[in-house]
Amino acid sequence: MNDWLTLPAAAAVAGVSAARLRRAFDAGLVPGYRRGRGRRFVRRGDAEPLSPAPPIEPVPATLEAGLDALARELAHTDTLDETLFELAGGLLDLTGGVDCDVWLPEGDRLRCVISRDLQGIDATVTGKVLDLERYPYTSRVLHAGRPRVVDDVGAASALTTFERDTMLYWGFRSVLSIPMQNGREVVGLIEVTDVVPRDFAAIRKALAGAGPRFAEAFNKAVLLDRLAQGNRRLESHNRRLACSSRPPVRSPRASCPRRCWRRSPGPPPRRWGRTSASSGSTTTPRTPSSTAPSTLTG
Repeated sequence: MNDWLTLPAAAAVAGVSAARLRRAFDAGLVPGYRRGRGRRFVRRGDAEPLSPAPPIEPVPATLEAGLDALARELAHTDTLDETLFELAGGLLDLTGGVDCDVWLPEGDRLRCVISRDLQGIDATVTGKVLDLERYPYTSRVLHAGRPRVVDDVGAASALTTFERDTMLYWGFRSVLSIPMQNGREVVGLIEVTDVVPRDFAAIRKALAGAGPRFAEAFNKAVLLDRLAQGNRRLESHNRRLACSSRPPVRSPRASCPRRCWRRSPGPPPRRWGRTSASSGSTTTPRTPSSTAPSTLTG
């Protein structure tokens, strides 16, 4: 048996998320080594101290009160980043999950707008794009518009082989998917995952009433963010127009007539004659002679 495993494989064996094990590895809390293009290898069993305790399922009454308080808090957020941060953190606290991702539908794709785990925001996942053609289970969740649960990823028949292998690769063993539906339009998708098999049935029932309120707050934050981006683009465009229509800056020397800045100090010269410095007499400039040979005749 090979004692050295890749970081995602070691995370799956230990029952922790790959992101959590990666941060512990980089902080020196878990021994291992790097090879090739920075690939991390961990000895089998060294990541077991990071394994979480069995989750404690929340009491339904407490869960509903917490979801209601979270929805009221989201209604007073002003920016998209603030809304996403509070939404992901609140759901992690209420559900006892280890990771919460929020996805924004963009046609046939999903873009992750925030990924938050127990240590904070995971910047390596935020911004990633998923092609829905490769994730048919996620596509069905979006079309159904209702929360769905995968209590054991390894034994779930609803997942394709690619979806199952991807989730196990990152150490996830259970998934709660929550579509955020505003009317008939799905404006976002929340995924809460855990590293142990779990039945999110109680949480799914409680989210049936809070889901539309989350969708309303999320949709408002997205619209405000797009409006702010449009205003910034408009201001930038107006600044470019103002710079292009502004007359070019000319130096004072270029704006004056040529005779002003080329004239030497002193009295102006006589126009039709010049004064001799010795006698003071005025001479008339020479004019071309009529008898001078012309250069135009052959």
